[in-house]
Amino acid sequence: MSLKLRKLGYQQSGSMLVMALFVLIVLTLLAGTMITIISGSSKSVVHEVYGLRAQQAAHAGIESLIRASFPAGSAAIACSVTENSSLSFATIEGFRNCTYSATCSSSDINFNSTDYRYYQYSSTGFCDTGDGIVSRTLYVDAMQEQLP
Repeated sequence: MSLKLRKLGYQQSGSMLVMALFVLIVLTLLAGTMITIISGSSKSVVHEVYGLRAQQAAHAGIESLIRASFPAGSAAIACSVTENSSLSFATIEGFRNCTYSATCSSSDINFNSTDYRYYQYSSTGFCDTGDGIVSRTLYVDAMQEQLP
């Protein structure tokens, strides 16, 4: 007795292999795109964090100069100085690899027959991210009426 096998309309041999390969390629491309997006987002967050640290470093520079211009318990003094952060500044937790450069200038002016001392402060904070340097600059103006 001879047995005859007949094909039941399965003429698509190999098409599942092609479809599986296509799906695999599409999923690989999607995974690569997601990795790129997440990596870019991570770098953006790092840049923002170091930007905030640079801003706080600049703020520390301005505070240092204002403290020198307006000493507690004594009269305000004129200033014309540039101050750079000390070596110990970079050892403060959160400011590692950060520095600042701050300047102060003052001038005496007369407005409506009243003498004033006008102060201008600027400070730039720098933080090294390893991939580059992030900097932020702050400016503060102050005016004090001169006592006779």
